[in-house]
Amino acid sequence: VMNFMQLMTGDEYKKYELISQKEHERFYIVTSFACNSKCQYCLFRFDAKRIRTCDDKVFAVKVKSILDAYPDTDFSVSITGGEPLLDERRTIAILDAIASVKKKSIRWIGFGTNGSSVPTYLEDYPDFHFDLYISRHHYSYDRNVEIFRNKQIRQLSDFSNLSHNVSIRLSCNLIRGDIDSVEQMKLYLQWAEDNSIHDVTFRELNRIAGTSTMYDQRYILD
Repeated sequence: VMNFMQLMTGDEYKKYELISQKEHERFYIVTSFACNSKCQYCLFRFDAKRIRTCDDKVFAVKVKSILDAYPDTDFSVSITGGEPLLDERRTIAILDAIASVKKKSIRWIGFGTNGSSVPTYLEDYPDFHFDLYISRHHYSYDRNVEIFRNKQIRQLSDFSNLSHNVSIRLSCNLIRGDIDSVEQMKLYLQWAEDNSIHDVTFRELNRIAGTSTMYDQRYILD
């Protein structure tokens, strides 16, 4: 573990907003626990309202101070949430902090996102390569809206004009009744190819013993 910061909010029960750890030279940043989707199988129950434990400038300074503390280490950066692209102001503050690190040792920056925002501002950081890992759990746009319970999610075509330093990758949960067979996976892969996307990850939902508020068992494949 490279570092850990826990930032408290009032009488909320000890939620943290920034985690960084060294794992295969990867630096993890949790921007916020705010999310505008309401996926029924989600491990957490996020709220679209931002949990604010410190302002963006303070948050960015903390990110930079951690990276500066390891001048001889090469990093990949993974930015997650909640929904990390929900708060553009904070995301840009983080990217500015990363860009200001004295030793240009950042190999790659990845975002795990529900794809409800198109980050056109990434073109302002030409020294970095970005991967957008967009969650799409069906090849039907309307079905994705239902799964995410989020009418703000964008069509894949909306991401096609991002700058050359941005790659689009898809992450698909295998959900009972949706993408739940080899045939459905083939249809999904064809849809991805039709959208000029050639990197897809399929993920299984897992049963978690002793929990009642985690993954809903109805969605898990046998």
